[in-house]
Amino acid sequence: MIWKKHLYKETLKTLIAFLTGFYILYIVMDYSIHAQHFSKMQDFSVGAFFTYYLCHIIKRLEMMLPLAFLISTTKILLQLNQRNELIALFASGLQTSRFLRPFFLIASILAVILFANFQFFVPQSLDYLENFENKNFKNYSYKKYETPSAYSMPLQNGGSLIFGKYFDDAKLFEDVYFIKSHDEVYKIKSLQTEDLPYIGKFVECFKRSEDGILSMEDTRDSMTFDDLTIDFSIRKKAELPFEHRSISSLYKQLYLPSSLYEKNATKIQSQLLFKLFSPFIPFLVLIAIAPFCIRSSRRIPTFFIYALSLFSFITFFIILDAAVILGESNTLPPLLAVPLPFLICFIGWGCHYYRHTCK
Repeated sequence: MIWKKHLYKETLKTLIAFLTGFYILYIVMDYSIHAQHFSKMQDFSVGAFFTYYLCHIIKRLEMMLPLAFLISTTKILLQLNQRNELIALFASGLQTSRFLRPFFLIASILAVILFANFQFFVPQSLDYLENFENKNFKNYSYKKYETPSAYSMPLQNGGSLIFGKYFDDAKLFEDVYFIKSHDEVYKIKSLQTEDLPYIGKFVECFKRSEDGILSMEDTRDSMTFDDLTIDFSIRKKAELPFEHRSISSLYKQLYLPSSLYEKNATKIQSQLLFKLFSPFIPFLVLIAIAPFCIRSSRRIPTFFIYALSLFSFITFFIILDAAVILGESNTLPPLLAVPLPFLICFIGWGCHYYRHTCK
């Protein structure tokens, strides 16, 4: 039907125009802040520039896509109402619920995009941004541990490596404790990791006896460690914020826990719930704003509707961020803290939507 095509065309056109305008403004402002860094980059290219800001677009999409849908839906519905086109459609026998189906279809498409974004694009984009900014905006590396101190590197098998110094060029650790398990510990003066198997110099082996005492059992000038393999990126992976991880990765870490993540169960659960519920925000936007925009009135408070919708949208995201923080800190159980804002809003706005559109 003609009216359906008109709704699809105008809504998507407004949505894309809003996103395009916002991101152009964002890129201009961000580039003006980092122009000095870009000018000093030796390997700067147009491709790197566009990739960097494409990752920024993906990073902000979880909020900007629902906001663009809010603006476009409000604009189209108010425009039809002010022109009395809604009265003509409803007078011809068109039901309100049927009239809003195109908007629900668009909301469904946006929800799928947000799910795919959280699963496939956000982790890679945030990882690229972190590497790019650490390389060009900060003098920081995860692989340099040359200052006198003690560092801990988790191992994939659940053990850990504690060391005093690491020299990246030589792939050499010094003053090392290899904690293989609770009952077996190795003290190593230097550990060469350039080739497999790793070779330790001046090694002392400690094992726990049956009475629970950890005592030295053996000493060697040189020893090969066939069962020791170090993933040099695992430190970065372990410290990567959980909001940077995909939905499937969070699910595996929560329901197939390892010793690397078992202490962060509440943070993992909070972020997983956030990424599972957030794609439904376009539906929440639609059921909240539609009854105000399609009601028949001589004077439609256009400015008030825009102001109220934007204020409610921002307030919801603030409350949602607070709920995630409460869940991560275990102040409230994550299963209660994160879904609660969605549940309250869907019930409240859903009842209002049902009264004004489904009766």
